[in-house]
Amino acid sequence: MRTRCQHLALGLVAAVALPGPMARAAPAFSKYRLTLDNVAGTAGCAFDANHRLYVTEAGSGRISVFSAPDNGKFQPIGAIGAGLLVEPTGLALNDGHLFVADSGAGVVRVLDESGANPRTFGPRFVRPVAIAIAAECRYVVDAGADTVIQLDPDGQVIRRLGGYGDGVGQLNNPSDIAIGPDGAIYVADTDNHRIAIFAADGQWRGAWGSWGFQKGLFAGPTGVTIYDHTLYVTDRDSHRIQVFTLDGQFVDQWGVHAIKPREGEGKLHYPNHLAIAPDGSFAVICEAFDDRCQVFTPAEKDKPEPRLTPFAPEAGASHPGRRIATRGGLLACAQPDGHSVEFYDVSTSPPILISTFGAFGDRPGQFNHPDGLALSRDGQTLFVADRANRRIQALRIEARDEAAPRFDPRLARLARVAEMPAGDETSVYGRPTAITVGPDDRVYVVDDRWNRIVVFSPDLSRSDGWSLGTDARPVDITSDKAGVAVLFRYPTRIARFHSDGTAIDTWPPAGDQAAATSPQISAPFGLAALPPDGDKPRYLVTSETAATIVTLTAVGVTRTWGKPGLGPVEFFKPAGVAVAEDGRIFVVDYGNHRIQILSTNGDFLGAMGSRWFVQPALRGLD
Repeated sequence: MRTRCQHLALGLVAAVALPGPMARAAPAFSKYRLTLDNVAGTAGCAFDANHRLYVTEAGSGRISVFSAPDNGKFQPIGAIGAGLLVEPTGLALNDGHLFVADSGAGVVRVLDESGANPRTFGPRFVRPVAIAIAAECRYVVDAGADTVIQLDPDGQVIRRLGGYGDGVGQLNNPSDIAIGPDGAIYVADTDNHRIAIFAADGQWRGAWGSWGFQKGLFAGPTGVTIYDHTLYVTDRDSHRIQVFTLDGQFVDQWGVHAIKPREGEGKLHYPNHLAIAPDGSFAVICEAFDDRCQVFTPAEKDKPEPRLTPFAPEAGASHPGRRIATRGGLLACAQPDGHSVEFYDVSTSPPILISTFGAFGDRPGQFNHPDGLALSRDGQTLFVADRANRRIQALRIEARDEAAPRFDPRLARLARVAEMPAGDETSVYGRPTAITVGPDDRVYVVDDRWNRIVVFSPDLSRSDGWSLGTDARPVDITSDKAGVAVLFRYPTRIARFHSDGTAIDTWPPAGDQAAATSPQISAPFGLAALPPDGDKPRYLVTSETAATIVTLTAVGVTRTWGKPGLGPVEFFKPAGVAVAEDGRIFVVDYGNHRIQILSTNGDFLGAMGSRWFVQPALRGLD
């Protein structure tokens, strides 16, 4: 039976949700108990009726299982899905079965709780990330398509909710879902920085929140959980959990921002999901950034709890984004927490911050999760993939005093803006991620919504491109004299193309499965071209899970640098990589909040970024 619900709003509600007379007490799970370490890229977790805990490990392609707590401790009792799952993210349990959103494979898989009898459920998705189960419905959050798909128990589609946008009934990179007691659908609308609500029949009921760090505002909400008629929101980029009534009234918040490397024991660092035990005795918070889960219990009423640490990107040290670009002694990197771009003079030692550009928003010159960066061949234009706004912005870089570098707030100015073209047979914009400037001066963009390369003219006035195939998972792109090379994550490979999109070759050659699954390049992310060896191309590739950088040629891996750690040439989830004209190599040591600078031989030259993470590396120069 469907329940008629009062509308929260007739349209979009972008106001702050403030405490009100209807706000009720709810347990704040702010008392730290213990940490579950070494869960690679923990994207989601769930409890069964016996309090066993299931944790998805997107970084290792499996689900770890922990026993019900004994004397307050969880014990690992096994792992399931290895060899079957590619990049598991969200999961839900129902009647002895696990429903798993396999984001890397684009499918939902159903397993027994032991991991046996796997099958697929529902249609193929673009990038499924979360699942919720109600009495007669299953809901899948497809972040890649900006939709929530409602299915019947047999996997047949009933309706699709959302679609890209920030207006009534629209979503932008949704990450999680929870079903209320009346069947209402609560969605973590991540890149709209709000909570969106649909009625059980799919009708839009409203939304609350907008971008910010105050109570009731959000900075990338990624998790929603309902317990005891209360909504818990994992506010990732604010490093906190916020608590609301189901009609959007603010109740409470907790979270102390972790500052130092691998700091935990109750301090949060980009939390992305939360699950509460069936009896409310404890909560588990996933932190994929640090490969861990932290376990909390309800706060003790008679003891003061740690105060929430206010977080704002302007107040903290620089946390470089995943991608960088360098040319002519200038390095550009995104500052994702502040939705801006930073410019450094890297001809000096140490590098000097000489300008910043942008702020959060959707107007020209503003950003919502700036991602890929590319400098024109003359170094006078920076192209920025404004990912959540689905567009490319070009910044004109003014002449600077290279002999005496100093901070110049007017170093960059907005020159042009171009929206990503819609996909075939649809009006939905593409989503830009990686970007490069080709040998023909055109701008080549990876579109991970439609799995294609979009090519813009140098002035962004025209675009064309080519498809990479429906099963492709492109993560980076670089250019060389022949054209462009695209790095794919699943399965690992590099494909080279001429500027018109015709294929040149692929590494590894077809059928060489051993090379594609080499642990040296597992979960690759960054790609940069090295000077060729004669007519043979050479590339640098970063591996997130192996914490390495490899030199890759047509014959395979010829050199490997790095290992996990905080010291020089040690990495934690290395991401983007760029090669300067003088041969220096800049590596985004993403999990360590820094950029490392290496020589062509892999020797450590310096680092830049958050001082807590840079200092351990700089000791290697003493």
